[in-house]
Amino acid sequence: MKADGKRLAAGLFATIMGTGILLVGLQVIPVDPASVHAPFWVIGVCGLALIGCGCALLFESHRAVTNLAGLIVVASLMTVAFWVAFNAPPEEIQGGIPFLSAESNGRIGKAFFGFGGFLCLVLLVHGLRRLGREPD
Repeated sequence: MKADGKRLAAGLFATIMGTGILLVGLQVIPVDPASVHAPFWVIGVCGLALIGCGCALLFESHRAVTNLAGLIVVASLMTVAFWVAFNAPPEEIQGGIPFLSAESNGRIGKAFFGFGGFLCLVLLVHGLRRLGREPD
């Protein structure tokens, strides 16, 4: 498969999967509420991130669409990261450093998500500032 075919396949896959996740977030596709560990709007935002990735791959030759898709991806990731950092219960964050309590690992995880959200905010502001400029 040529590179264009792979990009098309990956773009379609990301867009279709993102649409499915967005529909779960909009509660069009029903799921067991016991299996959901975040508000439905957060799930929808995750779907938007995948849709943005797919659109960036599908419309690579259209600079404006690709730039907008990239901003949607960064804004979506920022939103989810900040939600985890400020709203998710620390006990929901798993993994971490051995020999530390689950609560300590949860707080460390929330700090890392907050840092990631801040980095995404910086990228978003930079991208918005460059949106109307001519290419370098």
